[in-house]
Amino acid sequence: MLFLAVFCGFLAENQREHYIEDQRAKKFASSLIEDMQGDTSEIHLNKRTIEGFLQSADMALSELKKPRSLQNDTILQVKGLYGLLEFNFFDPQMGNYEQMKNSGALRYFKHDLINMLTRYESNANRLLLQKNEYFDFLDGIITPFIINILNTDFTDAVKRKEPYNGESIFITEPDRATLNKWKNLILTTRRRQEIQMEGIEWQEKWALALIDELRETYHLK
Repeated sequence: MLFLAVFCGFLAENQREHYIEDQRAKKFASSLIEDMQGDTSEIHLNKRTIEGFLQSADMALSELKKPRSLQNDTILQVKGLYGLLEFNFFDPQMGNYEQMKNSGALRYFKHDLINMLTRYESNANRLLLQKNEYFDFLDGIITPFIINILNTDFTDAVKRKEPYNGESIFITEPDRATLNKWKNLILTTRRRQEIQMEGIEWQEKWALALIDELRETYHLK
């Protein structure tokens, strides 16, 4: 009888621990869902920004194909120069996941869920690396080019409220080498933005899949 009582007590305690761990897992799952819902909202905004940039790039490239006398300097300034600085990078919300990983709380989750979260983290880190590389590209190449091609004589005249008699207004008269470099920079930036789009679309897909999996596994709304 004593053995049976001890054994039943052991089963009850084991069941209690299992219940506590299940409740902890459900709480962590809810936190992760909130993070990923925030990620999908931010990704939606990022996609709109990238789509806007791609349109601007196409407009600028179309202008640059025209003879210089027919080019619209306003479009080239707004879409072809300032447009190169248009970006809105995705910053994944990984705080709760990092806390779980560092505290060992991931053990509450099933192996398949852990694998999905690991892949999500891996792509998030890749996107952050692309973000840092893009900032270096902007600072080291794009910004100096924009400063070099903008017509400071015109902007200085505007600041001094003096008349400006030059032919070109917003940009200096670019030679063929400068025009070719301009086109190449727009195309390079365009490709970087397309790569960013591919990355965040993948992240969005996995965020939605993880949300569905977490809700189904832990019976969350």
